[in-house]
Amino acid sequence: MATESDIHPGDLVSAVAHWLELEQLFGRERLLNESSLKLPIHQFLASNAKLDLDLEVPYPGLPSGAGQAIDFCLKRWKAITATPAAAPAAAPAATPAATPATTPAAWVHVIESKFVTDKRSFQQEVFDDLVRLEWVEKSGQSEPLCRWLIVAGRKAHMKNRIFSVQTNPGSGSQRVNTFDHILGKTIGVKLNVRVADETRSGFRMKWSKSAKDLGLKKWPLSFDTKLCGKGETTNFECYLWRVLSVANRALKDIT
Repeated sequence: MATESDIHPGDLVSAVAHWLELEQLFGRERLLNESSLKLPIHQFLASNAKLDLDLEVPYPGLPSGAGQAIDFCLKRWKAITATPAAAPAAAPAATPAATPATTPAAWVHVIESKFVTDKRSFQQEVFDDLVRLEWVEKSGQSEPLCRWLIVAGRKAHMKNRIFSVQTNPGSGSQRVNTFDHILGKTIGVKLNVRVADETRSGFRMKWSKSAKDLGLKKWPLSFDTKLCGKGETTNFECYLWRVLSVANRALKDIT
């Protein structure tokens, strides 16, 4: 059964932050981009997660060529034992040999990653990732799917582009920090994120765009996020949030 410890959250974020620090010390920081994060994440998961690892896996249920792919997908192959049919009565008695086989792989973890810089806004992209992660499901398997968002960058960039970036909520209200009630900063604490239940027009527009871009006609009332890991070095930091659908998940038409 999938558990958070499968991917070693605390060690994963520490490894990513230290890798970024190393790249900076080697003078390669200017070469970093969002794709660069795939290297340390892949190396860590391939070495520590005892699961099959695929990159750039198409989201299930989307039209072919939709261009939406999951950064990382961890799968578990479940072994089964097939016993051959009994030998004919005339044949000498023999102990049937067990034949190893596998069932189709269960998706147990999916991860979206984002490398934050000071060159542009990342607000809508984070909303997009969260909507995709809350929505994604692999049908036909009994094992639950754990969904993750990992965000890393220079501390100043994380502050300016994620934790202090603001949104106009609408109705003449003052601007507010966009992710204060979406991406928590305390490990282990869940935040309930309002989507269809969101009354502030500035936020509803962002959720609506993400859902419509994905081709959805309905969206959830809300979902939960939980910070499971934070790693930092002198100059960089990395956060890992788990995205969870709420119990008795309900949907409403997108408006």
